[in-house]
Amino acid sequence: MRDSARVFIPGLQRGTECVEIQEFSLSFIKTNLTNFKTMANNTGTAVWEGGLKDGKGSLSTQSGTLDARFSFGSRFEEGASGTNPEELIGAAHAGCFSMFLSALLEGAGTPATSVKTVAKITLGKDDTGPFISKIALTCEADVSGISNDDFQQQAQKAKEGCPISRALASVPEITLQATLKGA
Repeated sequence: MRDSARVFIPGLQRGTECVEIQEFSLSFIKTNLTNFKTMANNTGTAVWEGGLKDGKGSLSTQSGTLDARFSFGSRFEEGASGTNPEELIGAAHAGCFSMFLSALLEGAGTPATSVKTVAKITLGKDDTGPFISKIALTCEADVSGISNDDFQQQAQKAKEGCPISRALASVPEITLQATLKGA
């Protein structure tokens, strides 16, 4: 029997309430979160020059990893070059979900060899303007020693608990198709 505990991380808060994350084994917490004190503050910057349709923009990250261009065309028209905010949200959501699922699987004693996630962002329009109407997460993971039912439970927990999913809670529909390789 493994020791377990509910984990409260003060850096992840809604208002003043700490958010309960997931059950992890105590040994996993001790090994991986011993020096955890606060969450990182990360910065993204955007600059837009000109009008809506004839303007252009740039997006960058504090780390310098991203320095990209975007335009009306790259955001709303098929085949235009450049990125767009929705594509970046998709990449962030896929990355966050994959990392969170990996942590849950490792905490359950079945670490993943790999987790690949694609997040398809659907942009809709209502009377106030464009909005993200749906996010479809498609995940494929290589994990030994876990049943498909247990894997699906962990994937659902990751969908509900990863910080980007929580930040995107106003999106009307977030779906998940999770596949366990070899199952």
